Amino acid sequence: MVKQAFLVEQNSIDGLVTAIARLDEIDRRICRQVAENHYSLAALGDRIEQWFHNILGDRNVGKGGGYGGNRQAH
Repeated sequence: MVKQAFLVEQNSIDGLVTAIARLDEIDRRICRQVAENHYSLAALGDRIEQWFHNILGDRNVGKGGGYGGNRQAH
């Protein structure tokens, strides 16, 4: 089974040494793909956009009014 990471108990030098000895079990291409899918600017933008849709219930989205379309000018 290909791993993406190892969990090591906090402050465990022995655990860290063991994990380092097993680095050949990690597929660097999979790690990069996971990082790009979850932590890239595009992924961040997609999450933020989804948060807005969830919070605002898609009101005013795509209607040219932005999210503040129901506010009156003072």
